[in-house]
Amino acid sequence: MRIYLNGPPASGKTHYAKKLSEMYGIPHIKMADISKLSSTLEGPIGEEVRKFINTKKDEVMEEHEKAKKKGPELNRDDIVVRLPDKYIYKLAKIRLSENQCRNRGFILDGFPKSYID
Repeated sequence: MRIYLNGPPASGKTHYAKKLSEMYGIPHIKMADISKLSSTLEGPIGEEVRKFINTKKDEVMEEHEKAKKKGPELNRDDIVVRLPDKYIYKLAKIRLSENQCRNRGFILDGFPKSYID
């Protein structure tokens, strides 16, 4: 079983995806889960994603230092980097090819947000 839920923000996608996941016993795949996969993934794709994240964090830290904004200091670990679609698609493909998703199915919660040929 493969289910895809899509809709505007705050329309209940995650709520109903969670309910369906519990009812049918299939994995609920969220964007947050896919993003977290990058930190634990081994191999060239994991290295590429981690390198991208570190580069973006370095850029943000440099901009913050140049601006010398008054107020609280910026902590590098608190910076959240949004991954481009090319990395999200690679990570999603890896997650969906795991045995749990291949054998039981899955519920995609609001993913993908755009179409790529």
